[in-house]
Amino acid sequence: MPDKASTSAASAPTPPKHLQSTSVLDVDAALDAIGCGSFHFWTVTAISLFVVAQSIQTNLLAFLPPCAGAAFGVDPDAAALIASASFGASCITTPLFGACADAFGRRTATLLAICIMSVGGLASTAAPTFGTLVLLQALVGVGLSGATCPFELLAELSPSAARGRTLNSVAWAWASGTLLTVLLAWVVLSVTAEDDEADAGGGKGGHPLPVPWRRLVLVTSMPVVLAACVLPCVTESPSWLLAHGRRSKAKRVLRHMDSVNRGGALHHLKKLLAPRHKKPAAATAAARHFRDG
Repeated sequence: MPDKASTSAASAPTPPKHLQSTSVLDVDAALDAIGCGSFHFWTVTAISLFVVAQSIQTNLLAFLPPCAGAAFGVDPDAAALIASASFGASCITTPLFGACADAFGRRTATLLAICIMSVGGLASTAAPTFGTLVLLQALVGVGLSGATCPFELLAELSPSAARGRTLNSVAWAWASGTLLTVLLAWVVLSVTAEDDEADAGGGKGGHPLPVPWRRLVLVTSMPVVLAACVLPCVTESPSWLLAHGRRSKAKRVLRHMDSVNRGGALHHLKKLLAPRHKKPAAATAAARHFRDG
């Protein structure tokens, strides 16, 4: 008759293949040993660009519907469909980006989000119809749904002692993006309106000319493109790599972080990165059996 220990060990669920490794890597301890430095400065800068781009694309929806609606001869109430499509697409696809970040990596999900925003924003400048513009802004909304992915990545690249203030240091980027959107809208729309009035002989007594919203969309897409060019330089989360069985890659990321920071933590990392073996599940169950009597 099988004893209690063997029965419990046999009935225990088998973990996924990528979690069956018997070696343990203490990522948080390694991050604490590395500390904050140049690596985190550049990572925060790159992720701040993502947040600025996201803020610009969100706040652009305050200017785009009335301007584009006037150009296409669409009723103001109907023009609000642009913002509705963007936010609606974002609501629907947000859970998908969470699943993507878990399955394919925080960095991959972040790059996917910024690339979708770039494509949707740039393509919007050439939208031939109002319906096409709505669809393209919905595509931008899909990219906006990956808003939390870079924060997850930054949190998993930061030492525990400085994780809170590192994440909070990115908060200024949203406000900066809001101010930049208002400034760009004021400059682009006011300057273009003055040029159009001059071309129309002063614009007095005639019909108002459509506001050239395409220039505004093009200008506000430039920070998004810049973020898309910079973010590939950000490394993947070592915690995610380890959780998916990519131990050697996680070690290379941690060593790269230490070399960029020039913190001299490599002698600590040698101990932290050395494999430490767990007790087999059967032995652990047997020990618990004998301890319980």
